[in-house]
Amino acid sequence: MLSIVWLCLPASAAAHPQDGPHADLKFIIDENRVRFVANLNLAFLDEIRPLPREVLAEVSDDERDALLAAVEGFYRDDVVVEINGQPVSPRLVSALMPTEYDPQMVGLFPRSGARGLIRSEFTLDYLTDEPPESVAIEWPAYPIDGLALQTESADAAADSTPKMVFEGRLQADGRVFIARFSEAEPRVEWNADGSGSFGQLVDVPVPPKPQPPIALPIVSVLAAAVGIVALVSAAFVGLGKKRMPFAAIMLVIVSGIVGVVGLGSARVAVPGTGEVIPAINQEDAQRVFNALHQNLYRSFDYTTESDIYDALAASVHGPLLDTVYEQVFASLRQAEQDGLIGFVTGVEPIETSLVADSVAGQPEIDGIGEVYGFNLKHRWRVDGTVYHWGHSHTRTHEYEAIYTVGVIGGEWRILVQDLISQQRLGVEPSEAALPALPQGEL
Repeated sequence: MLSIVWLCLPASAAAHPQDGPHADLKFIIDENRVRFVANLNLAFLDEIRPLPREVLAEVSDDERDALLAAVEGFYRDDVVVEINGQPVSPRLVSALMPTEYDPQMVGLFPRSGARGLIRSEFTLDYLTDEPPESVAIEWPAYPIDGLALQTESADAAADSTPKMVFEGRLQADGRVFIARFSEAEPRVEWNADGSGSFGQLVDVPVPPKPQPPIALPIVSVLAAAVGIVALVSAAFVGLGKKRMPFAAIMLVIVSGIVGVVGLGSARVAVPGTGEVIPAINQEDAQRVFNALHQNLYRSFDYTTESDIYDALAASVHGPLLDTVYEQVFASLRQAEQDGLIGFVTGVEPIETSLVADSVAGQPEIDGIGEVYGFNLKHRWRVDGTVYHWGHSHTRTHEYEAIYTVGVIGGEWRILVQDLISQQRLGVEPSEAALPALPQGEL
């Protein structure tokens, strides 16, 4: 599970940015507005609002004012934000363009130079009288992706000119989502009900419940037995006579009264009755686990500690839940202090298989005891992105582990993880070394 942390954080804080145009987009949906915070470097501004400058890699005070005015027009005229189905015009909150930068960083930008480091920062509010139930955002500008041109083959570059793809951050309802914009799909939609471009936590199937055994009220059973014995005995004693003995009749009546009254008394289960829960099949086990596993990753979309913990506890249970939460959250918090923010942008199951049949009582798990559940081997791939100062690095890791899933409090939970392997894809083996993940219980 701690693979989330290692996926999102870079191997080194000195990871270099992409040379060329870049836009860092953030959207915050509140009760009465959508706030848009955008950082565009000068290389990007030269693509969308080119203005003549005396020195290409510098911006004078007069040039800065003109450039900021042009960029404000870009946000007002070209960027589309719809709230509850209606287009809304922005209100400018702040506009900044600091021209100072670290000269030592220029070496990382051989093509764009200082233009890759000088950035504008705009904050705009899209106000609404009613709480946003739906928000649609359309981003209009996609410069040529110079990095893709360098890495793609000559044939691929000749067939089509690659355009940049932007992954903005959208915060709503206490969660952070990835808003992906491309020239082919320039529009994303958020809905309060969870539909649109951003989904909610996956529903986890309800565990099967065994049929309770047949339970009989012991007092009523004994009273009935006494009554039957009294009735049979009276029949033999009164054989040949015209009437049953009075004592026998009274005993039958008393037994009946006691039997009725005893219906609400303690009950005793009848041995051999009741249905044992059958072993779970491959399809059901996979459906249960995939929902829990996906929700586990989505738990860290939330922005507050309590919400993250509550969401994680709905998927994971065990004595080390607190420890896992604290380790993951501490790592993410440390990333933010370093100016890096990591997100899981995709979880893809590859192969899942049951290791053993479900059993009514598995071997005891420390601090939990025996549970009904199953063991399975799972291999999956995770895409993650690290964002820092207007740039993102995407990484893909593949993992394989054996999991124990069991029923706790009438709900499925992941109880144990035993990691088998992990690897970073798309790099040489020497570059793919990852820190060892904690073994055992989650």
